[in-house]
Amino acid sequence: MSYEILKGDTVWVERKGTGDGYWEDGIYHQGGEVVTYEERSNNFVEPFAPEEVEILPEGYSVNSSKWLLTGHVFNTYNESLDNATYADKVYLSDPTIGRKQTAWVVFDVEEWGGDSGLELLDDAMSYILIREDRLK
Repeated sequence: MSYEILKGDTVWVERKGTGDGYWEDGIYHQGGEVVTYEERSNNFVEPFAPEEVEILPEGYSVNSSKWLLTGHVFNTYNESLDNATYADKVYLSDPTIGRKQTAWVVFDVEEWGGDSGLELLDDAMSYILIREDRLK
């Protein structure tokens, strides 16, 4: 009998694009903004422990932050501080269903090192998520 020991969470990544433009009565109308959501599965979203507050940038609390443990690659806020739209925005539940969902910005990636006797998974990434409405 086979079973899955760890079933990961799904997150939805917001993607913005431009819809198709069109001609009407000799006038070209630009396409409007189109927002889509890309599902990514096999992630683990964990709360920050109070003792991990030192990892967070100054001014952020463990209540407005989460860990995203995943094998997927995301764009982070700290990669491009001059362009906040560069960072990926994720939702922890399907944003197309129900009431407005909370958006989380992929703030930074935490690099983990180990001694020569410790072997880490090569494709595992630990991202820091910050609630979009708390981002400074």
